[in-house]
Amino acid sequence: MSADKSLQRLPGSEDPTAEFLSLLAHELRNPLAPIGHAANVLRMLSGDERQGKWLDVIDRHVAHLARLVEELVDGARVQRQQVTLRKQWVDIAEIGREALEAFQPRIDALRQHLVAQLPAGSIRMECDPVRLRQVMDNLLDNAVTHALEGGTVELTIDRQGDALMIRVRDNGVGIAPEAIAHIFNVFSAATFGAETHANRLGVGLAITRSLVELHGGTITAASQGIGRGSTFLVRLPTSTPPPEALVSRFPSMHKTASTRILIVDDNADAAEALCTLLSLEGHVVKQAHTANDALYAVTAFDPAVVLLDIDLPDLSGYEVARRLRARVGHERLRIVALTAFGSARARARGQSAGFDEYLVKPVALDVLERALVLPEKGLEPGNSPER
Repeated sequence: MSADKSLQRLPGSEDPTAEFLSLLAHELRNPLAPIGHAANVLRMLSGDERQGKWLDVIDRHVAHLARLVEELVDGARVQRQQVTLRKQWVDIAEIGREALEAFQPRIDALRQHLVAQLPAGSIRMECDPVRLRQVMDNLLDNAVTHALEGGTVELTIDRQGDALMIRVRDNGVGIAPEAIAHIFNVFSAATFGAETHANRLGVGLAITRSLVELHGGTITAASQGIGRGSTFLVRLPTSTPPPEALVSRFPSMHKTASTRILIVDDNADAAEALCTLLSLEGHVVKQAHTANDALYAVTAFDPAVVLLDIDLPDLSGYEVARRLRARVGHERLRIVALTAFGSARARARGQSAGFDEYLVKPVALDVLERALVLPEKGLEPGNSPER
């Protein structure tokens, strides 16, 4: 899809730069999805450890490219003060464990040593769980990058009084004393030395500071100098959760052994890779590549879940969702957006169109599996927070 065509489909933008970055992100995300799904398919089909090693390489670099795309878009949002929070009561220790699990393959590949000190119990606080996970991801990414091969990365999460403390430390390249004051500025990567940041945008720490401050917290950086490592400390205010606050981020779910899933995507490679992956997971899966084919397939195939792209050649995914919601007999149909459009405006349109969940490509398999789970009767499904 060309940028000109996309601009014609998304009129009324008051910020051409933000609109261009959104469209650019869409075009960059789209090819990452089938690459990631294809790697997962190969991993499930092959027991060869040598092949698994190179599939891990693909996974790490898909994740890295996806992170660069998000930094590109979030950097523009931060500068325009367009980042919003969707707060809920969550277990911070759970978020920390998820972040460590995601970084473990990269840490292992670099033969680094991970030291984690997480609370034995839960620490509940009201925050945006996606954005707080992004804070941890950015700090861990920074530490893993600077610790270099064979180094040590530490993550500590604890509560001190009425404050939550998140500390990330590495023993790597360190920060020059004169650079500390500018470390959270956009393009601050240059202050660490070009040799370790040739492939980085230098906006991750700026985004991190903005997200921490939106939560009412502070972040500081410390280092004893070049070659002496660095420490980043986040302080976030906490309060006593109400009795009805949930411990888990996810509502009670009922999962069937096999789910009937319809994938709607005009990118044949993306649809085929995801179809194969979900079939190997034990689901019954069909594909459609146009909106009209999708509307017919819902009647003929009777899926429990529809994974629906937004940018289709005949009708938009929004219109497909609206039409499906208007049909009698499909009230329990779960409609999940699986798209490369990740802006707040696109998400708002998805919510009004009737999507149960909104996922932005590329999506990790565990995240996708959670989106497929059907809520127990009587629960209202919720939209995933903006990334």
